[in-house]
Amino acid sequence: MQQTSNSSQNIVFKFLLASLLVYALMGVFSGVPASADFTAFIVGLVILFAGLVGLLAFGWYAVVKPLPAHLTPSKNLPLTRGLRQGVALALTLLNTIGIIGGLWDVTWHVRSGLPFGEDFFWEPHQFIYVALLVPILIGAFLWVRVLRNSTGTLRQRLKADIPVTLIIVGSMLSLFTLPADPLWHFLYGEDLTGMSVPHLVFSVSSTITAVGVLSILLSYTPARKTWASIFKLSRLELLIVFSLALMFVSLLIPMLGDWEAVVLAPDTLPRLPALVEARPDWALPFLAAFAALFPTTMALHITKRFGTATSLWLIAAVVRSGSFLILGYGDTGLSTMLLTLPLVIALDIAVWYRVSRGQAISPIFTALVVTVVGTVALLPQIPLWFTDPILSTGNVPLMIPALFVGALVSTWMAGQLGEVVANTPRFAQPAEQPIIVRSAARVVSVAAVVIAVIAAFFIVTSTMPGA
Repeated sequence: MQQTSNSSQNIVFKFLLASLLVYALMGVFSGVPASADFTAFIVGLVILFAGLVGLLAFGWYAVVKPLPAHLTPSKNLPLTRGLRQGVALALTLLNTIGIIGGLWDVTWHVRSGLPFGEDFFWEPHQFIYVALLVPILIGAFLWVRVLRNSTGTLRQRLKADIPVTLIIVGSMLSLFTLPADPLWHFLYGEDLTGMSVPHLVFSVSSTITAVGVLSILLSYTPARKTWASIFKLSRLELLIVFSLALMFVSLLIPMLGDWEAVVLAPDTLPRLPALVEARPDWALPFLAAFAALFPTTMALHITKRFGTATSLWLIAAVVRSGSFLILGYGDTGLSTMLLTLPLVIALDIAVWYRVSRGQAISPIFTALVVTVVGTVALLPQIPLWFTDPILSTGNVPLMIPALFVGALVSTWMAGQLGEVVANTPRFAQPAEQPIIVRSAARVVSVAAVVIAVIAAFFIVTSTMPGA
């Protein structure tokens, strides 16, 4: 038991260090708002990160830390099978709403020139607020169910169904970060770029929730120890890949969206080009590697199917470009997708090479392969699609190690999370019953149709400020 505890604590410690690295870099890349001095900005970053670590520490205490030897998790599950699956499907639907709202928000910013911070109540944000507030309510509902239906100490109850507990932790993080954005603007004024620190903190809560949702979906499929082809992907696995494709699209908004917006709308966002130019030149390949490899690595570890990473990229490209065309972004956004494609293909190849030879997946080996491919196929694309950075003998030597670090950090972190999902306990599944309870699938399907109709009406009838 002690060995397990030490191993878990070691992984958590490394995970927090990696998270701190990414968080700190995002804070630097986002820029210091003009209305605040550097000290106040740093204090804001520290407070946000301290709150984040505090809530994550509760998650570690509830989920990762082993129970004392004389205690076992509660045998009474907080949710029935149908309700458990219904929660997972509903959160997947809400995540879709949030992504559409995020892409719509980006579109209006690019076309109207309205700075971040003056957009609290416009229509795209209403989509995002629904996608944030409803999961918080779902988390509160799950907390009540855990307390009412499970038995034992609080930790015994939370250990009864770890995926459900992860969703609760994710909702707590959302509740903490939800007021962070308006408070950030109250203290510092408008955001200078889309890479706002509160926006990035939101991604942590959504990732924790996603791990819980994916674990629930996977817990009704047979455990797989061997690798297979992408062509044998089941419908439930396809839903998991789709969910991770949405994560990919979501990560691209703050991480690479600014470089894309500079090319598309230099006049409507006149302050953005100088701010993006002020970032270190190695920031672009670092962020491209992290955004592309985090969800795709998770998908490979969860499904254990070769080609999943490239398939996920294809789904994300269709969702992102299709949404931009419908919303009137002014561009398909394919340049950003094509920039990341070589990295995703390299990931698939590296994993196939290791597994086909009976070797464990190695983040270091994967990062090396990705770096070689990225140097040859990603860096030359930068001057094709973007105005900044300009490749030179001075910055390329820094871009290559940045590409390696981004690939290493993302594949290691995503590999750890992917294995957590892949090793989720499975439930016995009677052969004559469908994998997804019909009542849960029916209710969520009807809700999806209703929401799609309302969303379409909302988008068509809305008027962009300044239009």
